[in-house]
Amino acid sequence: MIDWHVNWEWIGSLLSSAALALLGCCLGCRILNRMFAVCLGVSFIQGLLLLCASNVTMGGLSGAERLVKSVQRIGWKRLFKPWILHSVTLEAFRDFNVGIGIGLGLFSTISATRPFKSGLHGSSIRLNLIHLEDMVLQSVLTANLYGILCHFGNLNMEQVIGSGISEKRPPTLHSLSVTDLPNDVFTVLPHALAFLPGSNFFWIFIYYSSIFLRGLCCMALLIQAVMQEMHEWKPNVLRCSHFFSTMIITLAATLVSCAVISTGGMPFIAFLHECIRQLILPCLISFEVIGLLYFYGIFNIAKDVHFMMGLKISKYCIILLTLSSLVVVLLSGISIYRYYCTTNLCSSFFLIL
Repeated sequence: MIDWHVNWEWIGSLLSSAALALLGCCLGCRILNRMFAVCLGVSFIQGLLLLCASNVTMGGLSGAERLVKSVQRIGWKRLFKPWILHSVTLEAFRDFNVGIGIGLGLFSTISATRPFKSGLHGSSIRLNLIHLEDMVLQSVLTANLYGILCHFGNLNMEQVIGSGISEKRPPTLHSLSVTDLPNDVFTVLPHALAFLPGSNFFWIFIYYSSIFLRGLCCMALLIQAVMQEMHEWKPNVLRCSHFFSTMIITLAATLVSCAVISTGGMPFIAFLHECIRQLILPCLISFEVIGLLYFYGIFNIAKDVHFMMGLKISKYCIILLTLSSLVVVLLSGISIYRYYCTTNLCSSFFLIL
């Protein structure tokens, strides 16, 4: 009997390879190498943070024990196993296509057509194909990231995207829900926050956050293009309170329209759910978004916002953001140290050093 799942894996891998080959032929080898270097570097940093977050339970010993044992058992075959098993599935390849479609749609309909220069800015503010390259490659790596999360979280892609998760919940959380967890962001959120890192609900929360983060980056491209056109039309519109009042009105209109479109009416619960989806999730991943924008320089939004709105980012804010990004790594180190101390391996470990 033919295994259609394996066939879909082969089809997905062939089409992905063809897409990368097409990018290489159209954009040139030099640009393709730059794309791989940037995206793989960012993915390596994100992978380390996710590995620490998944194995460390906020300074607990069980997470450190899992981390130490996983490092001891690591090998090349085990390292590449997630990519082989999960990264080239039909669902991951569908996400890859969605990412390309969003990128092409934005750049074909929204991107600015006439760049402008200023003596204060020093360079033109425009959207170009470099951003599209980063988005396409990030979509490929995001699909691989889903596979890694599913592998280390002992989940299948169908379980993550499907209509429910058949996991037995702890007794303390039976009162939250008596049914399987539906495929909804606002329902995943409280369960994910109630569980410690490493559980299935935590991985699903990471999955939805990664989708929302990619959508937020696309939204940032849209905002950048609109701000550029507004600045060319009326430069003073973006200054002072006009910009913030416009943003508040736009946010309110977005929430109301989302509630009306998604529910067909205006129930209070649906409106509350939309508020959670539109406000809570962006706040939870705001540090990662700010880090991507200001540290990696993605989309050059930081310089554009600084020039157009006249906002100056304080050095203390950058230092605080840098220190906050080290919290997960610090907790990992503390957990590993406590694990070695409780297992009477701490003294021998320092003797070896």
